[in-house]
Amino acid sequence: MYYQKFLLSVMKSKVLRGCKFLVDFLREQDQYKFGYDLSVKEQARGPRKVKQIKTLTGEILCEASEMAQKFCGGFEAFNGEYQRINNQISRRCKAIERTSKKMAAEYFALSTELDNLQKIILANAEIP
Repeated sequence: MYYQKFLLSVMKSKVLRGCKFLVDFLREQDQYKFGYDLSVKEQARGPRKVKQIKTLTGEILCEASEMAQKFCGGFEAFNGEYQRINNQISRRCKAIERTSKKMAAEYFALSTELDNLQKIILANAEIP
């Protein structure tokens, strides 16, 4: 009786009666076979976001590939070296900034003195 009401409600819904997942679920008698078939279809679709994966139990089995294990295994050393290099780059950039500001100030002072020299020469020398 409940099953019949459920099926009638499904057939009334335009969204649910066209849902391949629900139709496949209702047709398959063996829950484990349905889960296996679903996982095969999911694998064929390729990678996607975790929240898009739907399973009967709500659990997702994850296996790290050899490359992922290698990356994660060396990540701490990589991150430490990255931080060290990044800190050195930052320190050197700040030193260059300080030095360039000093050089700009010296260049401006030199320019001012050259202008003063030019004014004195022009004031004291007659150019025919």
